[in-house]
Amino acid sequence: MAEANAVSESSSDPFNVAYWQKRWEENQIGFHRTQINPFLLKHIELVTGQKLTAEPIGDTDKFLENSKKTWFVPLCGKTMDIPYLLSQGFRVFGLEAAKLAIEALDQEHSLCLVYNEETKLFTGADGLLQIYMGDLFTCPIEKFGPFDYVWDRGSFVALEYPFRSSYIELMQRALKKSDGSWYDFKYLMDSVQYDKSKYGGPPRSVDDIDIDEFYKPWSSVQLVETEALPEDNRVAKLVGGEVLCRIYFITPPK
Repeated sequence: MAEANAVSESSSDPFNVAYWQKRWEENQIGFHRTQINPFLLKHIELVTGQKLTAEPIGDTDKFLENSKKTWFVPLCGKTMDIPYLLSQGFRVFGLEAAKLAIEALDQEHSLCLVYNEETKLFTGADGLLQIYMGDLFTCPIEKFGPFDYVWDRGSFVALEYPFRSSYIELMQRALKKSDGSWYDFKYLMDSVQYDKSKYGGPPRSVDDIDIDEFYKPWSSVQLVETEALPEDNRVAKLVGGEVLCRIYFITPPK
């Protein structure tokens, strides 16, 4: 259970940016998927209202229409989901503290990213992609939102439990209009649930109590899929018991 205690609070680095940067430097990125996330592919119609496949849609009217919509992908790493969303015409705003991850994403997918030191933004993919490089909690996210769609593919579960309130505050700023009202957002979250007494994470468990505390006070939440991880899965082995993958669909309060 060494990994369970690998992250600890620090006054100089309260959100463990250095920890994740070190993971990338040492190539300890078992959390990275080498394929498009299957849950994103499966539920993208629920989010966008469009029947989309894994294939690029090309220079079409749909591509141009999709370019009016922006996905927010927090703690994006070098996820394959970003080039996929770009191939469907969408704009993407990523947030990542590890420069190595952003550079790897650029090199592996020829995104032609250019960095602006003043704004801390990488911009590329013919202007469709922006990635803010820095601490999640110091990003002035309201300058870049509100966002049409959110794909939380591993950021909420990556954070230590004490920092979840700060994360939710940032997400709320990302999804509100300038007048403080809610934007018409669609938010898909990939999470895991397990017995917290058996493993400290990451990834960290999200149970019904967490959803009630952190999401339901300000949004409408729908559990759209639950799937048990196989026993030979890395997380299942660390937990030593059942681990459920749970996909949530989150929208503005009714």
